[in-house]
Amino acid sequence: MRRSWCVKGVGQITVEPRIEALMQSFLAAIPLAHTSVAIIGDGSEAEAKARLFAGSPAEVWRFGEELTPNAAFAPGVRIVSRWPEPEDLERFKLVFIAHDDAYAVDAWAAAARASGAWVNVVDQPSKCDFTTPAFVDRDGLVIGVATGGRSPALAQHVRDLIAEVVPPHFAELVAQLEALRPAVFAALPDPAERKAFWTSAIGDALAIRQAPNEVLMRVNGPARHPSPTSGSWSGASVR
Repeated sequence: MRRSWCVKGVGQITVEPRIEALMQSFLAAIPLAHTSVAIIGDGSEAEAKARLFAGSPAEVWRFGEELTPNAAFAPGVRIVSRWPEPEDLERFKLVFIAHDDAYAVDAWAAAARASGAWVNVVDQPSKCDFTTPAFVDRDGLVIGVATGGRSPALAQHVRDLIAEVVPPHFAELVAQLEALRPAVFAALPDPAERKAFWTSAIGDALAIRQAPNEVLMRVNGPARHPSPTSGSWSGASVR
């Protein structure tokens, strides 16, 4: 049904109901190793995009006339103190644009797309090839919350709720699970059996910090079977 709100300083806002498909945006993980990123803008919005990639293996360049190489910007970002030329954008896979000149935005976006890049224009979903989710970053575990640009504030709120139940030590758990994968694949070739192992092992690791012994014996062999109090999976401590 139709809903209306009275917003101070804005007036009455009426929202018409609409029926949509279950999923309006598809979230895909892009490996950042060997990925080049351009960020165009010299304001806080561009800086926020740059900080998303701080500490990542991506190659990140930031363009802006008012930028100075000695300023305290996001670490690891190459600063270019001018606006980009079309040929500058040929090297990038992802291009973020945070600028209020519509003509310049359209020209940069067209040049980037001509070279095969995906473009994000900050706060203008209709001009975006993709939008940026709100992230919970736990190193190898990255959780994204997206509204397709409709309400970034709501995405950030849900992100904060998730962050409360996914503590930083999950990054260590991801590394330990990755180390176990070759042994598990070799010992459990059946996909259903392997899925059951991971479900049980991860559940136990999160609940009591110890993997299920009877399955680990099949993966590691009795000689390497962890003790009930060690909390370790084949030498990798689960914390």
